[in-house]
Amino acid sequence: GKGIDIGIFSEAMSNHQSPDTLSPSTFFTNFIQNTLINPFKAFSDGNVLAVVVFALFIGAALIKGGDRFQSVRVLSLQFFDIMMMLVGWVMKLAPLGILALLAKLIATEDVKILNSLAEFALVVTGTTIFHGAVVL
Repeated sequence: GKGIDIGIFSEAMSNHQSPDTLSPSTFFTNFIQNTLINPFKAFSDGNVLAVVVFALFIGAALIKGGDRFQSVRVLSLQFFDIMMMLVGWVMKLAPLGILALLAKLIATEDVKILNSLAEFALVVTGTTIFHGAVVL
């Protein structure tokens, strides 16, 4: 956030209105209205809470259904295995992508930019060591 101008958020915050107090019944009503919605709309809007509630309902139905839904469970596990394979491929390709991004950064910017990157790496490494050695 160093060097960022907070004024860019003033327009977004000027249109926001939050109530001073929220009664429990109003909170519960808003919670239900925002979580029990169309799951596909929740997926497309990035409404994580509604997606988690939908997943909980699907999980409860799969458990309640017992052996009737065994094929759905197997399909879910196979889909999970496919996703993990794709994530593994991305994890193996990620260092090459980072190398390409760094090469572009060095080619377009001055080499001094690496100083800030090294400083960041040093801070992260130092705090991780401090956390492991002192805090834990």
